[in-house]
Amino acid sequence: VLGFDGGEDISGLYLQELLATAKVVNASELSFSDQLRALATDPHGELDIRVAPIKDEMAIGPRRLTAWKIPGSEQIAMLYHTLDQPVASDESILARQSYQQLLYAVSHDLQEPLQLVSRHAHLLKDAYLDILDSNGRRFVANLVSSADRMQSMLDDLLEYSRLGRMAATIEEVDLDQVVDRLVDMYQPKLQAIGGQVRKAGLPSIIADRGQINRLFQNLIGNAIKFHGDEPLMITVSARVGDDGWELVVRDNGIGMDPNRVGQVFDMFKRLHTEQEFPGNGMGLALCQRIVESLGGRIWAKSEPGKGTAIHLTLDVKGPANEAATEERSAS
Repeated sequence: VLGFDGGEDISGLYLQELLATAKVVNASELSFSDQLRALATDPHGELDIRVAPIKDEMAIGPRRLTAWKIPGSEQIAMLYHTLDQPVASDESILARQSYQQLLYAVSHDLQEPLQLVSRHAHLLKDAYLDILDSNGRRFVANLVSSADRMQSMLDDLLEYSRLGRMAATIEEVDLDQVVDRLVDMYQPKLQAIGGQVRKAGLPSIIADRGQINRLFQNLIGNAIKFHGDEPLMITVSARVGDDGWELVVRDNGIGMDPNRVGQVFDMFKRLHTEQEFPGNGMGLALCQRIVESLGGRIWAKSEPGKGTAIHLTLDVKGPANEAATEERSAS
């Protein structure tokens, strides 16, 4: 990718001797080296710039470099990947940070008054339900239900905002093991509906383990929730694409209108009523936020009655697990 013939040719070279910063989109006036030094002392900082390999700039063209400080370490983690979208400007970064702060403030500061409402609603139900008439009991039940649902929505919103604020713990994550643990966790539900989960070619990646666990927990949990009349079959597979790993979580569930698949990644967007399928409509929004934080993208393909396939790319390279190259299944 950098234009060198082998690893021995770049051994001992500094990063600035391999990559040239594209000044036209680099808003900072600091040199490449100074930006890296500044990043090394900022546990929450991030560098996102356009660069090109010095050795073969004309043949390869500009790429994107994302770098951040690894918490608790003197090292910096970096992603060098294809430039599929413009590098964020200072204005857009500031707007995104303000948006995240607003989300956090709303979800966090509303917790205390809502918990008070919820607590008194439950006390009212426990203490006075027997002496109320049918209308009173219905009012209290609606109050308790609405308070509980609002609390759940705020919890999801708080988690969504924290994904962009909390420092990630970067480590090697074996996706094969992640899926195995989730299959064990969902085993009672899978047995109840006669479901299976198959794996094929899952790699190890460099990412935050907690975020990856939540990502696949939401994807597999959604497939179980929206199962159809046929025995559920979930397939989690991976292949190496132009932009890194492309993973697919595919099921044979109820599916959805292909014209509405893009809406499922919006916050609190639901395609079904609460009575049909409980939930807040935040699962795939969280998945999108996690994938985008790793430099990837996520999209869905679906057809009513024929299931759904969630595709995602991760711009992180890791060795494929030889033990996972053949498809396996777990009931």
